[in-house]
Amino acid sequence: LFCSRQNPDALSDSRPALFLDRDGILLEVVRRGSTISSARTWEEFRILAGAREMVAQARSLGFMVILATNQPDVSRGLLSAQLLEQFHRRLVQEIPLDGLEVCCEDGQHRRRKPNPGMLLDAAERWNLDLSKSYFLGDRRTDLLAARGAGVRPVLLLTEYNGEECADFPELLTIAQLADLPGLLRSVTVGEGHNPRKET
Repeated sequence: LFCSRQNPDALSDSRPALFLDRDGILLEVVRRGSTISSARTWEEFRILAGAREMVAQARSLGFMVILATNQPDVSRGLLSAQLLEQFHRRLVQEIPLDGLEVCCEDGQHRRRKPNPGMLLDAAERWNLDLSKSYFLGDRRTDLLAARGAGVRPVLLLTEYNGEECADFPELLTIAQLADLPGLLRSVTVGEGHNPRKET
């Protein structure tokens, strides 16, 4: 599943992208006991405050903003493909995303994070410069997918991801979505620094 607001054939020069995970970045995560999960009903579908503004600012900096999300609940029979499509139609109505890459497979699949397939496919589809691109996620699988595609990972710090990502090398981190545009400005123009950069 993917959509685009631009015609890929019309893109002559490669552009940097900001890849985004969906759950925990654009939508609230759903807690099922001790498990961090994703929406399976409209009642659970809640867009995070600040997500639209963050995406709009990233696009104003020249980044194409591409969603890259695992949704294995479809293949597990816990969510219909039709409802997932409706979720994403609502999402792109509310947030100015340039494209969506979705993997509904479970188990090992080249497109399923932590594998980099969705990012590599997006780069071919939209002529992206992965060496100048970033991936904002909230789980280790996002960071690994970014590294596998040659994309710089950025972690949104939460109470559930600190331990699993503590040993990731040279990781850029932000405490809230509103911090991302400033981080992108600092790293793309070479000015300032990220006080939360781990060494």
